[in-house]
Formats: sequence, C-alpha cells, structure tokens
Amino acid sequence: VGTQAPPALRGLDCAPDNPEMFVQPRAVPPPVLAAGVASCDVWEVDKDPEVLVYGQQADLYGLAVNPAFPHVYATCCDSDKLTVWSAATRKPIRIVSLGGLVARGCAFSPDGQLLAVGCTNGGIKVLEFHPAVRQVWWGKTFSSSVDELKFSPCGRYLAAGSHEQ
Repeated sequence: VGTQAPPALRGLDCAPDNPEMFVQPRAVPPPVLAAGVASCDVWEVDKDPEVLVYGQQADLYGLAVNPAFPHVYATCCDSDKLTVWSAATRKPIRIVSLGGLVARGCAFSPDGQLLAVGCTNGGIKVLEFHPAVRQVWWGKTFSSSVDELKFSPCGRYLAAGSHEQ
C-alpha cells in the first residue's frame, strides 16, 4: 500500500470445516482468502494482496449518474471523499478529497463536465469533472446540510435543497 498504513481489518471469517481457509468470495480455483476492512473494501489475502470489492468509507448518501458517460457514476458518503466509479470495471476512477468537508449529495451537469457536491455545512462545491477534477465554484449559501442538487436541462442553473426548508 505504499507509504500508507495498512487497512484496519473489520471482519474476517473462516470455513467451519476448514479453519485454515478464510471467506471464499469467488468459486473459481484457486481458493482465495479474503478480509473485510474498515473502509468497507474486501481484500484478497495472499502473497500479492489486492482489492476485490471497493467500498465506501462511511454511510452512503449521494449517488449521481453521468449523463454523458452512462457507465460513470459518483457517490458521496459521510466522509470528506467523493468517489467517481466505472460501472464497467466496478472500480473507482477517481477519489476526490473535499478538503475536510463532508458530502451529502451530488449531481452531474447534463454535459457530464461538472459535478456539484452538497455538503453538511451548507456549502456547495462545483467541480470540473473532465478531463481533470478541479474546483470551479464554491458557495456557502445555507446553514444546514445540502442533500439534493439538480442541474437545469441547459446546464446553466443549479438547484439545491437543504434542511432549511
């Protein structure tokens, strides 16, 4: 895992009839050992560990499909990370740090170029999604969590809903 600390194990199980074999997530030989970690990933445990299933770091709150790239979607959870996924590979394309802000909702623009993120502090970030991820707008217009976001069909306007009613 490079210079990062190894993931904390959250769950580990073994087969009752063979205590030396841990959870077997796939039926193709050879049998693999697997472990669940705190970030909700499932890891294959052998001489070359790898992630089999990627997860979120906390409870999932936001999901948005990119209209320009239907196999791409974004999720945000109760952490400061926004994950952009590939449905084709079932793996993250990008994991974007929100700089300590906790996300609650997200929405892509109709052309798929922008991704708006609603935060628990009442702020909204708009990120350019393609070709690279960069912040293009930030505003804190609410005093409570922004859970719902939608772009207008032309992509010029962004509607946001918060707990302020």
